[in-house]
Amino acid sequence: TGAITGTPSGAGISNFTVQVTDSNSPPATATAPLSITIAPAVPLSITTTSLPSGTAGTAYSATLTAIGGVYPYTWAIISGTLPPGLGLNASTGVISGTPTTAGTSNFTVQVADSETPPVTASAPLSIVISPGGGGNPGALTGNYAFYLNGWNSSGAWTLAGSFISDGNSHITSGVVDGNSVTGQPFNTTISGTYWIAASGLNTITIQGQSYGPVTFAFVLDSSANGRIIEYDDTSGQGSRGSGVLRKANPSAFSLSALNGSWVYGTSGNDHGDRDVQVGQLTLNSGNITNGTNDENDGGTLKTGTFTGTMSSVNSQTGRATMTVQSTQGTAHEVVYVVSTGETVMANTDFNGPPIQVGSVLQQSGPFNNGSLNGTTVMYSQDIHSGDGLDQSDAGVISFAGNGNFNLLAIDEDTGGTITQQPPGPGNYTVAANGAINLGAGNPAGFLIGQNHGFFVGTGSNSIFGTIEPQTGVPFSNASIAGTYAAGSLAPLDYANGSNEVDVGPADGLGTLTLNGDYSQSDGLGQSLGAIVTYSITSNGRGTAEAQGDPGPAVVYVISPTKWIVLLPRTDARVLVFGH
Repeated sequence: TGAITGTPSGAGISNFTVQVTDSNSPPATATAPLSITIAPAVPLSITTTSLPSGTAGTAYSATLTAIGGVYPYTWAIISGTLPPGLGLNASTGVISGTPTTAGTSNFTVQVADSETPPVTASAPLSIVISPGGGGNPGALTGNYAFYLNGWNSSGAWTLAGSFISDGNSHITSGVVDGNSVTGQPFNTTISGTYWIAASGLNTITIQGQSYGPVTFAFVLDSSANGRIIEYDDTSGQGSRGSGVLRKANPSAFSLSALNGSWVYGTSGNDHGDRDVQVGQLTLNSGNITNGTNDENDGGTLKTGTFTGTMSSVNSQTGRATMTVQSTQGTAHEVVYVVSTGETVMANTDFNGPPIQVGSVLQQSGPFNNGSLNGTTVMYSQDIHSGDGLDQSDAGVISFAGNGNFNLLAIDEDTGGTITQQPPGPGNYTVAANGAINLGAGNPAGFLIGQNHGFFVGTGSNSIFGTIEPQTGVPFSNASIAGTYAAGSLAPLDYANGSNEVDVGPADGLGTLTLNGDYSQSDGLGQSLGAIVTYSITSNGRGTAEAQGDPGPAVVYVISPTKWIVLLPRTDARVLVFGH
């Protein structure tokens, strides 16, 4: 009958030649080539869900895989691009080559089978290429909390979150809360990758369901804590911000571990106006009592009291939420626990209270005027009310413990012009709850401990600052020795906003060698091996200057392990250096 029957055992194309013979004598024959295509029982799909990371300058190879359809397959990139230096073999699905540039490349692959017409399937993928000369990924291991404060072209934004690093370049179990003056607050889980560079200039790329991918540059000190900036604004028209990266202790991820008195200091924006706040509260089994705060909103001082509640702490992420009722209304906050003595806090309200983010530190009292007794370093930022210029200040204050102080040295950076202000005496008071007042028209705030506190301006300048005890006096060039990690405080505006992280050794003789990552209005930048010369006087004030700088920066040493720098830049940038 010439019928071809049976049950095919597999998909594919079978090519064959048939011959027919008639009944003549002698018989006549005829042949013809034919083929049969057996459709697959399993639909065509790509089974590769992720691709391994690579390193710039090192050979890379990974194979795409699929299931179903009719083999052989043909592969293609239909959107996005592979990392420079890599290519896709259309027949084998192998991505290979030597990547030339660090970064994350997002693309979509397509596989086509051999049916007529071919069936296709596609999948989004990405490849992370780290810089060459990698360092030890184990330098970032375990639980971390972080926050950033920044700007984009639409206005101010804040970010707070936590993650777990596996010590092998992967970020897991992450969660992020974001807010902005123009957008909707969000909370999303995240995952990602990171790499530790031999230069000390490291990066993290994270991705969430409703956020990212976003890349951050960070540096680590000897305690595995760090400073962090957003580092993906290649055009200078995207987001820029800076903050801190804090190694967290999961044994503190419970309400019972957080009982006690706390002081917070946050900064941010209230629909266009700089808004800064300091406050004090008592936490007991999730109940917030005795809350009091000072807030400077665009040059207007507000004071208030509050109570509230705090939720249970997530045992994996260290995240908790707070609801606060105050004389200024109801506010909602998110908290990420660092330790029994430290948390990160950010506002999560939409189009209500100002967006703010900052640190919360456990308070150690009791307090009185004797709680300020000794030399301290103060440093602050604000928007200058007279002309709207970015401004920062730093100085050394000697407190006598009896309500009197003496300003030993102070420098003011207004729009990049640094001037040394005259020293002089003053007076202060400290209340039992740690509330400090430095005299009429001067900043007010709360003490965290002896000679340590947060403060805000009480006048037309929206000042936010810190007082820290100075140790190690007298100082000299030898006081700055060893390897330091540094980062800029939060930018004050978008137009001038420039962020950086730096890392490098100081020789104790007056020379500091720095590597740095920068994000500013003209995009991203990196500097390797910059030579900075410094000179430190006995009270901790000094100068530092690199070749090409517009003028010397001013240094104030808090201790041999921490010092701050006022840079002569239009954004009045403040750098914090730490061991």
